[in-house]
Amino acid sequence: MTEDRKFRPTIPASQRQQLYSAILSLIGVLLGIVLTIAGQAASHYLVTEPTAPEPIVAPIYDDEADPIETLGTTHFTDLDIEDLTADSLDLDGALDVDTSGSIDFTTTEASADAIFLDANGTVTTGIDIDLGSVSGMAIDGGLVNIGGATFAVADGDNDLGVTGVLEVDGELELDGALDADSTSNFAGMATFAAGITGAQDVESVLFPTVVSTNIAFGTTSGAIATIGDGEVWFVHDVFVNVTADFDTGANNDAALTIGDGNDTDGFVVLADAELQAADTEATGFTAGWQGLIAATQGAYIDEAAGANTFIYAPSGADETIDYAITGTDLAAGTATVYVIYTRIQ
Repeated sequence: MTEDRKFRPTIPASQRQQLYSAILSLIGVLLGIVLTIAGQAASHYLVTEPTAPEPIVAPIYDDEADPIETLGTTHFTDLDIEDLTADSLDLDGALDVDTSGSIDFTTTEASADAIFLDANGTVTTGIDIDLGSVSGMAIDGGLVNIGGATFAVADGDNDLGVTGVLEVDGELELDGALDADSTSNFAGMATFAAGITGAQDVESVLFPTVVSTNIAFGTTSGAIATIGDGEVWFVHDVFVNVTADFDTGANNDAALTIGDGNDTDGFVVLADAELQAADTEATGFTAGWQGLIAATQGAYIDEAAGANTFIYAPSGADETIDYAITGTDLAAGTATVYVIYTRIQ
């Protein structure tokens, strides 16, 4: 039997040593390549090269700044913000500013609202300012406009304009004039230490009123005053001031009566002699003024008969106080009639 043997080439020892060296060199090269690639990757993701510090650049303000938004309660303690360039400060929660000094909001934008507080939406309590025991609040500057109306008088520095109702639950002290263009209601006692200045021909209630009417020879009759239906007047006096002589030439028969539909001369009766601007009713009386003595007074206010006040209380229709001028060839004459009364209803 023959033995089957495989062919095994024989490499000389010197060549075998060279082959091992070549293989080791190749492995070293490959390992170096792998380590180099791994090092570059690690340097890219794990190592940040130091950079020079960025210079401090002043902020550039524009109109496109974003709002500052906060969530929840925002609490600032001794916060000093010199420049706030955001369009708005949007707080979704409470803003609590705790400071030992003052809170100062200042704007340098001419067209901007310095402070704008909007309490619309779901807010139910509005804006509450509690000053505690400090000295108070000072508002200084231009017009404070509550309601956004255009005011005729309150339009300048340190003025206050209120569109709706201004209610004071306490004492209101005015160190200046009070100008009321409508009715005023004083439920309590009013004391006017410096007196009251009224206006002629403006009716008051429970205060004396003076109405006047100019009459002339060309209009022989007319109404001087009207008592409205349901009103109550206390007529105290009716006077006539003759400002120009009533002239009827040689006739000397001019006459003036003042009364109403029930008694045409119930207040004043003047003959030609009294209708002269220089006439005086008695010694020392002012010239031209008539209706001061019994001789020129009608039955309604005849002091000699004890009628010092005449009362009007029309029911169902108005009542008027009227005048009538008579005289032959009347060519001149003017006078002013005054009615002094107090309306109580």
